[in-house]
Parts: sequence; C-alpha cells; structure tokens
Amino acid sequence: CDSGSTTSTVAEVFVLDSQPALRVVESGDVVMSVVAASPPGTRLSYKWRYSDGLDTSLINEGPSIIGTQTPAMTIKNVKPSDSRGYICRVIKTGESTLFMDAFRQDLSVPDAAPTIPGANPFSLPSGVVGVPYSYQVVVGSNLRTLPSKFEAINLPKGLIINAKTGLITGKPSIAGTVTNVSIKASNVFNTFDFEGKPLAQVNTVTKTSVQIRILALPPGVQGTYVGLLDRAPATMDMGGRVDLAITPAGTYTLKLNLSGLSASATGSVIPTIVGTSVPDVKGTAVFKRKVGQSNLGLDFTVTDTGIMTAVLTDPQTVPLTAPGTGVRLGYSTTVNPPNLGDYTMLFELRAPQVGVLRIPQGNGFATMALAKDGKITGAGRTADGNAFTLATILGADGKMPVFASFTPILGTLHGVPVIDANGFVNGSVTWNKVAAPSPVKALLYHEGFSPITMDVLGGRYLPVANGDVVRELENAADKARLVFSEGGLLTSELDTLVLSITNPAPLKTTQVIGLPTNNPNKLTFVLPAKPAGSFNGKVDILNSRKELIRNLTYQGVMAKISPTEWKAAGFVLVPQLPQPGQTIKTSTVLSGQVVLEPNP
Repeated sequence: CDSGSTTSTVAEVFVLDSQPALRVVESGDVVMSVVAASPPGTRLSYKWRYSDGLDTSLINEGPSIIGTQTPAMTIKNVKPSDSRGYICRVIKTGESTLFMDAFRQDLSVPDAAPTIPGANPFSLPSGVVGVPYSYQVVVGSNLRTLPSKFEAINLPKGLIINAKTGLITGKPSIAGTVTNVSIKASNVFNTFDFEGKPLAQVNTVTKTSVQIRILALPPGVQGTYVGLLDRAPATMDMGGRVDLAITPAGTYTLKLNLSGLSASATGSVIPTIVGTSVPDVKGTAVFKRKVGQSNLGLDFTVTDTGIMTAVLTDPQTVPLTAPGTGVRLGYSTTVNPPNLGDYTMLFELRAPQVGVLRIPQGNGFATMALAKDGKITGAGRTADGNAFTLATILGADGKMPVFASFTPILGTLHGVPVIDANGFVNGSVTWNKVAAPSPVKALLYHEGFSPITMDVLGGRYLPVANGDVVRELENAADKARLVFSEGGLLTSELDTLVLSITNPAPLKTTQVIGLPTNNPNKLTFVLPAKPAGSFNGKVDILNSRKELIRNLTYQGVMAKISPTEWKAAGFVLVPQLPQPGQTIKTSTVLSGQVVLEPNP
C-alpha cells in the first residue's frame, strides 16, 4: 500500500492513488478519483471525506458535488470555498472496520493574490557556472491564494522558471556580479462585474530586486587528476586507481580501475558555496557489478587548491571502504615540466625481503617518457616477468601515481614515486600477488605473497654521448660484467660473466658487444634501441645431463640514480632442477637478480 495511507487491522483492501496531491483550478468541473483493488470476491464501497488538518468529515451528495460514494467524485463549477483537502475512504462492503484511506488530494480555487514570504528584496541561493541549479520559489500555503502561473525576469543565462510550478532550474553559463531578478506569481479569480458579466480578475504579487550571484568554478578545481585508492577492504587489499577530469563547465568524467573491474561514469560536480566562494566541489558515482555483488559507490572531493580525496564504498552488511588521494596534472602544452625526456627506474627490495625464497629477488623496472604536457607513458616488468604499461601524470610537486593490475593471476603494483627537481626518481611502491587459483598453472610464485614495499631508484636517461659507452663504462675490452644471484642459483652454477661493451667511433654512439671467446654458457647480451636504457639476453646453466641444461632469460634497465651513481639491474628467470614427475619445462621458476656493472 502507499506510505501515505491509513490501514485497518486486517489488510483486505489495496489502494493505488493515481491523481496528483495538489491542483490549482480557476474554473470548471474537477474530478477527484482513486484506484482500488481487492481480493477476488470482495466488494468495495467508497466514501469521500473532507480533510482539514487532523479532522475529516463526510461529504454529502448534492447538486454541486456528485459521486461521493464512487471511485470518482465530481465537483461542479468549482468556487473558492471548494479549496479544501479531500480523501477517499475505501471500505470492504459490509465490514466498516476494514478500510483504507487514500492520499489526500488538495484543491485550490484562488480568489486572492498569492504571497511570497520573506524580505523584499531577498536573495536566491548562489549558483556555479555549468553546475545544475535548482530553487523552488516559496509561496504562501493558503489554498485560496496559490498561484497558477510564475514568471521571472532577468534570470542569469542558462536558468529558466517553470511557469506552472515556480521551480527555477538550469545550468548557469556565465559568471558575474549580482543579478537583480523580478519574480511574479499570479492567479485568476473568475467572478462577475457590477453588471453581472463574467470577469477574470488577475491577482499578482511581484518580488523585485531579488538577488542571485553566479560564481565561476575555481580554476584550482578544474583539470586532470589521477588518484590511488588504498589497499583496504573495499579494494580487497589490492588498491585501485581513479582518473578524474573536471571541465570549466563543471562536468566530470571518471574512470575506476580495480583488480578485476574497470568502469566509468560522468556527471556534474556539486559545489560547496560559502558566501561568494567555492572552497570545494564534490561528486558521487555508482558502479554496477555482476549479479550477486553489491554495487560500488565512489565519493570524491576536490578543493579549490587542487587537492583530491576519494572514498570507495562497498555497501555490504558491514560496509567496506577504501580511502584515497589524488594528484592534479601540474603542467600543460604551454607550461612544461622540467627535465623532459626518457626515464628509467628500478624497484629495489628492502632488507627484510632480500633472500626470502617465496618473494621474487630480482629488480622490477620501468622505462618511460615525460612529455611537454606533463603526461607520462611507458612500460615495465615486475621481477617475475609480468609486463605492465604506464599512463599517468606528473603533479606540480613531482608526484607520479603508479597503478598496474595483473591477470589471470591477480596482483597489483601501487604507489606514488616522485621525480625531484634534478630529474631523479625516488619514493616507493608496493607489490602483491594473489595465490594462483586452480586449475591455473603457475610456475612462478604459485602461492603468491602479501604486499611488499620496494624502493624506487631512477632518473633521466640521456642519450649516450659520441665516443662513450652506456652506463659510463670504461671504453675498453672486458670492462663490463654480469653478476647473477639469488633465484636458487649456486655460485658454482652461475656467478659472474665478463663481456665487452665498447665504442670504436669517437664521433658516433655505436655500441659494440664483445662476448667471451670461450662462452660455454652461451651468453647473449642485447642493447635494444627501444626502450632506451634497457638490456636483455640469455644464458645457460650447464649440466652433464643434456635434459637438465637450463636456459635462462634476463632483462633489466640502466638507471642513473644520483649525479654520480648508476645502477643497472633487472631479473633473471631461473627454472629449478625438476622434482620427480617434472621436467625442466614444468619445474618451478624463481626470480633472481642480474646486475650489469664495471669489471675492475
């Protein structure tokens, strides 16, 4: 039943109202009606009643009111005294205690001018350019003075008034100083003049100099943001990424990226207006999920200084949340960031994780390019060989949000490294990997691991100067070496391999790779043109049994981590010797570290 209905002790009557709650009528007949239903075999009776406040009284049938005991009652040739509330009581025939009262229907037949309460002049709420505006003109509640028409003169561009309801809506399009608006409410009283002729008397009230101010969306709010959601219950401890763009017109586009979910939303921000300023704007988006899963809600706030915060909510029986913060793009095609160009960076394990067999021991890495507009693109790999891409932004404070999610074995890379004023990258990221679900076959770290924190080391990667060698190695034979460690490797199996990286052309950047003359491990080493600063290769671990010879692949990057220091490192994927029932191709694979360094 309807929430506004009154119900008897036993519900055997059902009422569905089908008419509006209020009508303003200036002349003619008015039909009040109600729609009711009941179980098969039950007959219904109807009794219309006046409803004035808390009191109700039966309406008597007469020449001017007919159908008082039917679903549709007609009031003939309405007059001001008919301005009252009306309710239809629906009764189970023969049982007066079984009934239901329908919603009250108010009728207004005005014969006096409307009233608009408040001072004269008064002010309308301020609006913001591009943001939906809504204000209901308030009028006196006397049913004999209600208006049937509203007008507004000199509303700010983009706003209109509904002539029937007095609701002012729209999206303001121009910011400016205070605008003076005139608001008029009127009705018509149909009467007769002194000669007995019909007279339509127009009753009007006008409020002049009604002030409204349209504010501009603060420049600090507008722009492009990338936010990271925390590793928290609502993100299943995986974190997430929020991309947000707010236009000068107050509209926004939003993208949500979680492990296993990617969704988008659009809307208009809701400004917080304090006096003549907008200290922040807010927005809410809802993302639908699969059947059986609750929808996710995301609430964000952006201050006029460009600080973004967000909260993701999963409304389960006990709601789960994940807070987050964002970075605003601090640059454009006309305001460029310092230290443009190519970058390389490494992810370095911290002491507690070094040597822990269940955690990849190599260095993950990334190569990237910082463009003139402050946008960053690139790619990389985690230490277990999983590839990821980078598409993020640089904040004015050098912050660079990083988020990557992996499938089919779930995991995420999450953090906000910083590019400092000298073009070096520092900070930290976290990385986790969920245990592989059956029947997915995972040779690398099948059991997964909880989030670990890794330091970020890196900086700009400048092209090699003419006549020089990468990583500022000595330009001579046998002055470079590869050092392999961890990943289950024994020193006797594979330790240090010497090679040459030379530049025979003083006026060129040619890099010549010289492998050992005696090369039983079949070492290869490649310096690809792209991505800049990367290296890769292969190497074998020998065994007297041919089927147990292990073929290893490695890759990494060369990173300038301080004005005087390089670190060139990466990971090597090491198949372990097979256990019973395994072969080299099906045995567990561990991640070790490879370091390219000078050979004394």
